[in-house]
Parts: sequence; C-alpha cells; structure tokens
Amino acid sequence: MTKKSASSVEKSPNLWIAPTKSNASLKVSVLCPTRGRPENAKRLLESVKKTHVGPVAIGFYCDVDDPRLSEYDVPHMTGPDFKFAMKCEVLVSKTDGDILMMVGDDAVFKTEGWDNALRGCQEVWPDGIWAASMWDGTRGKEIEGDDKRRKLGHPHPAVGRAWHDAVGYLAHPMFIHFCTDPWITSMAMELERIMYFPEILCDHRRAGLVK
Repeated sequence: MTKKSASSVEKSPNLWIAPTKSNASLKVSVLCPTRGRPENAKRLLESVKKTHVGPVAIGFYCDVDDPRLSEYDVPHMTGPDFKFAMKCEVLVSKTDGDILMMVGDDAVFKTEGWDNALRGCQEVWPDGIWAASMWDGTRGKEIEGDDKRRKLGHPHPAVGRAWHDAVGYLAHPMFIHFCTDPWITSMAMELERIMYFPEILCDHRRAGLVK
C-alpha cells in the first residue's frame, strides 16, 4: 500500500494530529471504528491528547447510517457498516503512521508516554515486524515464563507498519472486533515478536463491565 505524504495527511479533516511534545520521530496512528457512541469517541480523543508525548494521530470511522452521526465532535470519516477489521483497514489508508494501533471507542489511555513504549518496540525489532499491547485494566490468564506475555487476550494491539505491509492488512477484513486482537497477537507470539506492557494502562471500559 502506498504511504501518503505527511503533508497530505496533515491536511485531512478525518484525523486529529497531535502537536509534538518530544523529539520522537516515529508517528503512532490510532485507528478507531465507532458507532452510536459519540461521547466515547470524544473521551478517547481527550485521553490521547492528555497522555501522548510524541507524534500521534487518531482517526475515527463512523457508519454512514449511524443514527447519532451528527453528534460526533471528533475528526472522522464515514463509510458503510463494514466489519471492524475492514473499517480499520480503511483508516490505515488515510494515515501515514509508522506504528498502527487498533482500539475500540471504549478505550481510555491513562498512562503518559504510552506511545514512546510502542516506539521502543521498533528499536528492539527495527524491521518493524512486531506486535504490542498494554494492560486494559482487566484480569487475564497468565502465561508462565516471559513477563512480557502475561495476558492471552492482548486488547488494543499495535503493530509496526512493516507488519501490516507484509501481511497485507492488520487483520482479515471479514473479522469482527473480538477476533482481531487474538489473531494479531497469537501470530506475534508464535514469531516471538510480542511485547506486553503491564505497567501501561489503556483502560478497556466495556459496556456492563464492573471494575
């Protein structure tokens, strides 16, 4: 997939581009499909603004038939009600991030500097073939041994752009939301290219979940 130039992306009304707070050079693109929850999208955007320390962009995908579409007060694009993975793939085509992160609108970034942790993965694996995730505030099954892989679920995964380009997509475009995360991270675990950050919180405020 051809990468868009920085200038073309910065002019896009579909993305919020963070003002740079550090000298980090790698841009993180956060990809968020959303439907019927404009307040969640706003909350997610505000959490990114408060916690990023380097170049970050976030894009939202809204369904064209969303009954609450007019209420979205975040930069977004609209399109058909595809599966979650396909919506993320459309968002990938609109950004030039070196690192790609999939989230739902029920995510809230809590730990400052989470984006620099992802940039560190690129230093460990300069070829860009890696995946990473953060603690989502919920309990998970533990894996014996490597402390970086303590959870099996790994919600809100991030990958290097090279991962996406090698596979051809983030996750199969026909995947619904709860298939994407384990598909990505299970492959990374097989490759021994997974990094898990238990000390970084990206809160997963799933509907009906009591914490």
